[in-house]
Amino acid sequence: MDDLKAQLRRHYQGQPLPDDRVQEILALGRAAEEARASRAWWRLAVAAAVLLGLGIYGAATYFRGPDSPPRIAVQSLANTVVNYLSDPTHQLPVVSTDHGVLMEWLRKRGGPANFEVPPAMVRLSSLGCQVLEVQGRKVYIICFFLDVPQANVPAGVMPEKKMMIVAVGPDGQIMKKTRPLVHLIVAPKAMFSASPRLGDPVVLPLDGAWNLATWVRGDQVYTAVAVLPAGKLADLVAGS
Repeated sequence: MDDLKAQLRRHYQGQPLPDDRVQEILALGRAAEEARASRAWWRLAVAAAVLLGLGIYGAATYFRGPDSPPRIAVQSLANTVVNYLSDPTHQLPVVSTDHGVLMEWLRKRGGPANFEVPPAMVRLSSLGCQVLEVQGRKVYIICFFLDVPQANVPAGVMPEKKMMIVAVGPDGQIMKKTRPLVHLIVAPKAMFSASPRLGDPVVLPLDGAWNLATWVRGDQVYTAVAVLPAGKLADLVAGS
């Protein structure tokens, strides 16, 4: 077979060719070379895209961790907390009218070092706090009474001491009581699929008569939930 190829090559090399035929052959050769180069470029481009995708995936996995829980929406977090608080058997592990006591208890359990309560809520009497785990991440909650605390309570005495076990009904009221609550939730911003933009709190509806207000401070997302009209809740968290 090699001898036949050599004979054919010698035969055609000895044949005179017209100039136009020579140019046609050269043009075909250039086209073939360009096609090979184009295919090679395309293969390189595909390979680069695959490597880039793997790099992005690897980086995301590295920073997020292979076993990191999925991110959630603020509304999903708020609904989870409301469902927990609406369970008549739920208990708050710490009950205190002292905001500082509650914040320190939360900090010792991983809460933010700087727990920023909205100015209007600072004036409210606190009830208690809780740490919940939502989809593998901890969230920190302080509950406040919306109304004015009882007067003429002796110093050092817990008002309405029978509320050491507190249950909140679906309407936002303490079970067998009439004092409504507002709940302040703090969670890491990395927990959310889309965190609120910096600026004034955003008020959004939840199920039933509940509304939520949410805002960002540093690397934390704050959310207040209560059975309040949207306007009143916005006033309560103004200046956050």
